Amino acid sequence: MKSAARDGQVASQEQETTMPYVNIKITREGVTTEQKATLIRETTAMLARVLNKDPQTTHVVIDEIDTDNWGLAGESMTHHRKPERKGHDRLVV
Repeated sequence: MKSAARDGQVASQEQETTMPYVNIKITREGVTTEQKATLIRETTAMLARVLNKDPQTTHVVIDEIDTDNWGLAGESMTHHRKPERKGHDRLVV
């Protein structure tokens, strides 16, 4: 049977070896390399600060999705963002 100290040691080792993975999905609409770098840096820092995760093992992936491939309310974002829709109620994502 494991001792309490041993159990705590095992749990601590497991926490240290976990690999946080964050997937950010955004529409492909001119997000700059610098903006993506900021998302990666600040997401990594947030996980370190809030969850005490090791930045060296934190993975952040940014997926850029074409607006034709992102739907809202039964229509593509391309359709939602057409200029002729201005003035109509629309949800900005």
